[in-house]
Amino acid sequence: MKELPQRFVTALIVGIIIIGGTLLHKYSFGIVFLAISVISSIEYIKITRLRQISISKRWILIIVNSLVFLLGYAIAIDLLPMQYRILGILPIFFLFSAGLFGKSSPDYRLSSILISGHAYIGLPLMVLPYIYLHNNDFWPSYVIAILCCVWGNDVGAYIIGKSIGRHKLIPKVSPNKTWEGFFGGIIVAMFVGFVFSLISENLSTGQWVAFGLFAGFGSAFGDLISSSLKRTFGVKDSGNMLPGHGGFIDRFDGFFISIVFTFAYLSLLGVIY
Repeated sequence: MKELPQRFVTALIVGIIIIGGTLLHKYSFGIVFLAISVISSIEYIKITRLRQISISKRWILIIVNSLVFLLGYAIAIDLLPMQYRILGILPIFFLFSAGLFGKSSPDYRLSSILISGHAYIGLPLMVLPYIYLHNNDFWPSYVIAILCCVWGNDVGAYIIGKSIGRHKLIPKVSPNKTWEGFFGGIIVAMFVGFVFSLISENLSTGQWVAFGLFAGFGSAFGDLISSSLKRTFGVKDSGNMLPGHGGFIDRFDGFFISIVFTFAYLSLLGVIY
């Protein structure tokens, strides 16, 4: 309870920066989410203790995640043609090479950790610009809706889980999470989707509620992935850059996976193609 004011102020400042950057201009959007990609990649390296390897191999994940975001961004703003999106799969093989070459013996575990960091952070942020700006259509409402659904899911899961949570979700991964909180968070995310249907005509009411469902489920899943990652490596927080919250991965763990779920949903609707 003592941390709530600090958490609120931090969340408010971060929210203003991200939402403001998303609404202001396509270039401010690019700067904000490129920074999130870099900082989250650095935190991932710290969590997985990759600081013990050479500097060049540490930086390969940061560079790869940044480049794939810039690739998706350049395609979204029409600096590159759509055909170039196939290049997004090539970095995976560079990450494989980090564990294959070097003075030490081949280390497949290193390759696996790097590829997991790319799949968790790099690839979701690569497709985010497609949601934001596609075929010259400017859709910041979708990105803001994802953020709001994720935050709604977090708040709903916390409040409902604390209030009536009795049945543990996955105790070995996150002892405090309950099924009641899990479903409560998704319901709140769906309600956020409904609210967006009142202020945006991009989707019908039912489609916006389903948007909240996909975003909420992705958020809950991403949070479990983050908990599993930190528990595996014995880390409590991913960093300390966000007072009251920890690090960027602590704050955006659900957002990364929610991007993928909502991107798939919007693709199935034919909004993105």
